[in-house]
Amino acid sequence: MLDDEAPGVPEVDAKLVRMSLDRQAALLTLDTNLAKSAALAGVRVLNLHALALALRPPVVAGDEVTVLLTKPGKESGQAVGYLDDGTMVVVERARDGVGSEAVVQVTSVLTTANGRMVFARPQSIAGSRV
Repeated sequence: MLDDEAPGVPEVDAKLVRMSLDRQAALLTLDTNLAKSAALAGVRVLNLHALALALRPPVVAGDEVTVLLTKPGKESGQAVGYLDDGTMVVVERARDGVGSEAVVQVTSVLTTANGRMVFARPQSIAGSRV
C-alpha cells in the first residue's frame, strides 16, 4: 500500500502515471487505455493482456494449418515442418511428403523447456493423396 503520493492529481489513472514517472517504475496493467496514456507520458508499460496474447500457443488442437514438410521425423512415418514463428510441427503418416506443403490438423500442442511442439495429422499433401 502506498499513501497518495500525487495529491494534486485528481484521477486514479493520472495518479498511477505520475507515481510511475516519479519513481522511474514500470506500470503493469490490463487497462489498454491506461497503457496508451502512460506510454505517451514516457512511462515504461507492461501490458498483461499483450503478454497473455504473446504466450498463447499459435495453434490449438483442431486447427488446420499449412506447413512445409522439411525433413523426416524421428519415428517411422513422421515428417517435420515449422510454423512461421519457428514452432516445430511433427506430422504423422507424412514422411513421403517431405519437400511438399501439407495441410495438417493439429492433434496436440506440447510446451517444453525448449519451446512448443505441435503434433498433427495430414489432411492433404501437395502432389499426393492422404
